[in-house]
Amino acid sequence: MTGPDETTSSREDRLNEMIAEYHRREDRGEPGGAEVLAAENPDLADQFWEYLADVARMKGEQQTPD
Repeated sequence: MTGPDETTSSREDRLNEMIAEYHRREDRGEPGGAEVLAAENPDLADQFWEYLADVARMKGEQQTPD
């Protein structure tokens, strides 16, 4: 949940940092990165999962059938 003093900008900054950390963990080959980050940031988890779903959709659209 967003705290009373948290601005939209700081929430977006936290989400952007969460996404960057996810990609760093992926690059290092760490398993379970998304689940761990979502659990560590429950107030941002819904937006994070939406981001990952969007990325998966974009990757699917970029693939060409064999």
